[in-house]
Amino acid sequence: MDFWLFREKLSKQMLQYKLTHLKYPGDGNMQAATQQSQKERKEKAKERNNQSILDMTQGDPEVDANNPIDLRILKRAIGRRGKSRLCGNLFHFERHVESVQTGKKHPLSCRVCGEQCYSVCGLCNKPLHLFPNRGKNMGKSCFLEYHNDSFFGLAVEDCKVMQKRKSDWTPPSATKKKVQKRHINSLMGSFA
Repeated sequence: MDFWLFREKLSKQMLQYKLTHLKYPGDGNMQAATQQSQKERKEKAKERNNQSILDMTQGDPEVDANNPIDLRILKRAIGRRGKSRLCGNLFHFERHVESVQTGKKHPLSCRVCGEQCYSVCGLCNKPLHLFPNRGKNMGKSCFLEYHNDSFFGLAVEDCKVMQKRKSDWTPPSATKKKVQKRHINSLMGSFA
């Protein structure tokens, strides 16, 4: 290989090089962009520390020959919860979705909002809105809220648990949902 071919090959390799791929040793210590918010810098530093600790404790993680996903790729895909497409293990929720019965002839009272609905969760045997496409309840997501841990205590059905009368129930505001989410998460943390 002469000088000219070597230079051409090297230039193609440099054009394909991306610091963010962390392919070479030391790439993790370099800054890919000159402007990053403090939050992003802290997240990157935390990710590097977690990766180095993992490397020290486990050595090379075992990777299935047929599955190229490793812990680093999975962590990057999860990213920040709420902004990621991965929302945790939804195996149980998937079973509830598969059991839904729609097109009921007679309306039933939704367990989340109290309005009339025509779909029922087969596993729970509870009437819930599952994104109806017409009527005054069009697009309601009561099915998701009912099966969401963070929403527990905010549905019409939960009035007994919350020691309230059904007539006093009002749809929860966004603030009330956030407060309830924090409370449930703190309880789940102490439970685990």
